[in-house]
Amino acid sequence: MRTIIVLLKRYVPFLGWVFVACLALGLLGQIFLLAQPQYGGALIQAAQEGANAFDPLIILLILLAASALLTMGQQVLIAKIGEGLAKRIRGRLSRSFFALSVLSQEARPSGWYSQRIVSDVELVKRLPGQLVSLVQSLFVFFGSFVALVLISPMTFVIGLGFGLLSLLFSVVASRPMSGYRKEVQELLLRITVKTQEFALTNRVLRSYNAWSSAEKSLGVEIEAAAKAGFKLSLLAGFLSPISSVLMQLANIGTILFASWQVAAGAMAFSDLVVFLMYFSYFSSSVSQFVGFISYAREAAVGDERIRDFETLVHPRSLPSSCHKEGGISPCPSFTFYRVSFCYPSSSNDSLNDASFSIPPGKVTALVGASGGGKSTCLGLMERFFSPSKGKILLDGIELSDIPLEEYRDSIGFIDQSASLISGTVEDNLRLAKLSASLFDMENALDSVGLGDIPLDRDVGERGLALSGGQRQRIALARTIIRNPKVLILDEPTSSLDGISEREVDCLLRSLFDGRTIVYAAHRLSSILSADWIVVLNEGKIEGQGMHHDLYESCLYYRRLIDSQSEI
Repeated sequence: MRTIIVLLKRYVPFLGWVFVACLALGLLGQIFLLAQPQYGGALIQAAQEGANAFDPLIILLILLAASALLTMGQQVLIAKIGEGLAKRIRGRLSRSFFALSVLSQEARPSGWYSQRIVSDVELVKRLPGQLVSLVQSLFVFFGSFVALVLISPMTFVIGLGFGLLSLLFSVVASRPMSGYRKEVQELLLRITVKTQEFALTNRVLRSYNAWSSAEKSLGVEIEAAAKAGFKLSLLAGFLSPISSVLMQLANIGTILFASWQVAAGAMAFSDLVVFLMYFSYFSSSVSQFVGFISYAREAAVGDERIRDFETLVHPRSLPSSCHKEGGISPCPSFTFYRVSFCYPSSSNDSLNDASFSIPPGKVTALVGASGGGKSTCLGLMERFFSPSKGKILLDGIELSDIPLEEYRDSIGFIDQSASLISGTVEDNLRLAKLSASLFDMENALDSVGLGDIPLDRDVGERGLALSGGQRQRIALARTIIRNPKVLILDEPTSSLDGISEREVDCLLRSLFDGRTIVYAAHRLSSILSADWIVVLNEGKIEGQGMHHDLYESCLYYRRLIDSQSEI
């Protein structure tokens, strides 16, 4: 009962007038249904007595036709309400998904979100239809109850005992179903996640002859899901027949006792027919109530997982209106002042009391070993997350004081893998500027040496239909269309060969000359081509300056350079 109350509190207030109309149609249909036995009995009695049976026959046919029409209209409304509820929930979850911070979003696999938006909402969207059925079954339950008591109280008591026993059994026996349903949903999620991972890493898995082991790993999850699903089906399989047997016993006992009363002359045959019709309604209403209880336990699992999703969202802090008049300058500078940052999944700071500057209109390289904090600095500059301590200044204004949307409009970003979305080349270029003209996009592609690639070419999932160099160039073309004041790149040439790397470096210099460019660098050529270098080591700043000065003054930097010079 508590589960049902929780579901009703969460979703009934959003159903609206259409749901009320649906209930009204349903109740009107049940009134017609409850009237049918009376006219059916009158028809039989008239036939037995040789009287005119035309009137009760016509009324009975009208009642049947009206019930059918009301049911059809009600089903249309139920479909509208259910899809409307699903749209509302999915819209809310979608907004929650896009409101998540970068780190919160990346803390869970993509399948975790998709299953809740798709599968769990499917469980909940049946609630309006199930609720209408529950109200109708309760109406029929009490209506048929009154009719049965008036016709033959003793006969009804015999059937009622078995009916209540069936209901009690179903309520108790269905309790474990929610646990099994939750287990099945979690295992299906793991299958979804593993399938996505294996599809994205299939080349690596095949190259290491790990494809068969990946298949076995997925097979283990499929086997576990099958076992959990079998337990759920087994429980439902036991529950349904036993409930049916109890209801059949109620029907058989009722029919036998009523037949004995007819034979004894205590009940007319027409009353027996009317009684059996009402008792079938009574039995059906009990079965529908049992079905609602079973559904409510499944829906509660979906609702719990939806609420898990919703609790992830944290309200964004509103930026103050204190920002530079006239907007961000064409080539701004950045200053990190005693900045520290720790990822939620780590106990150690990725940046520790880091202070350095990024000069305006220059190319700045962040240098250091893997895990040194370079990508963290870029993430902080992009405002994917905020410092745990300290502050970052843009032209002397604290970065958090600049409205995020205004700031992002001034930033061009290319990540390490040059991420593309599924779709065409044009779809990916329009991410930078929805209003970009075909001429702008073709010109940008031509600028990066991809003038022969048509805009309608499909790039495949995550751009995997293209080479690494092509993905990198499309990402660069996308940045050209955006025309940013600051360009942030996370190891932009890591997947390129030496020739392509030099070409991309020349493109950056020619296309974004005079802009502030910041990138993380590992390769010697990328380091040496920078105007300004910031050296990081395990989250701390070892030095900053130009190459020749750092080579003389910073031992750690000298070791990094010498280690590549010797190769």
